[in-house]
Amino acid sequence: MAVADSNIDLGNTAGLYSQIAGVLAAFAFSALLGYLRRPSAEDAATNTHRDTTVVLFTTLVALIICAITYGQVASGPADQGLTYSGFFLLGPVFCLSILGMFYAIVLAAAPFAHLGPMITAARLVATVVGPVIAMFLVGGAANDVEIRLCSGRGKQPSKACLDAVPGEAFQFGIVMSALLLVGSVYVLLVSRKATRQNLSRTPGRVGWLILGAAASTPLSAVWLASLPYDYLLPSWSLLLGQAITFAVLAMYSYAAVHTSQPAQS
Repeated sequence: MAVADSNIDLGNTAGLYSQIAGVLAAFAFSALLGYLRRPSAEDAATNTHRDTTVVLFTTLVALIICAITYGQVASGPADQGLTYSGFFLLGPVFCLSILGMFYAIVLAAAPFAHLGPMITAARLVATVVGPVIAMFLVGGAANDVEIRLCSGRGKQPSKACLDAVPGEAFQFGIVMSALLLVGSVYVLLVSRKATRQNLSRTPGRVGWLILGAAASTPLSAVWLASLPYDYLLPSWSLLLGQAITFAVLAMYSYAAVHTSQPAQS
């Protein structure tokens, strides 16, 4: 929501996001190389090694894509409708990539029972807190686009439009965030009743989910590049985009909860 303030330079903000994604990609690359050098083991340790490397690799690819696409957004005219639309479209993938890093940490630490407190905290961030915050931020980005639509695509948001906050898109995002919070907490509590051995281990699906979301980003970037600078996403697409984001985050949260159960002491 803060980006609706005309005092904020969206070009600089997009450039900052591009740098953050690049730095996180470097961390993911270093972690992936370091993890690949670990000696292989048998049974559960081998599975953990495989699962963690899959998530780290897909997260690395997603972060590289985010760094490039945010750089493209930063290269365009700041404070234009196209920039607001770009922030809305890129936000879910960037948030999912960051969640992937936390999820990889949980996977790597899960076999070690003595790391229980750290695993519990990281698991809560990766499967509950993180997805809810991501959904809320996407709703805020939709609200910024909606304010610009209300203002007639003018550079300065009108007072009447600012007074109408939160708009329909942001209200929808708040509802989706609340539903995601309730659902993820419920799944997290239910999963505690099962043992780690009995849970379905499908980190590869989480990796493919992250990679699939990232693969759509270049297509969005190419599409945005073909549009005029004052283009703004229509209201119906803001609701549709948030609904898709909710579905992706819900699938991620469900899969992450059921594949990050810590080892029993």
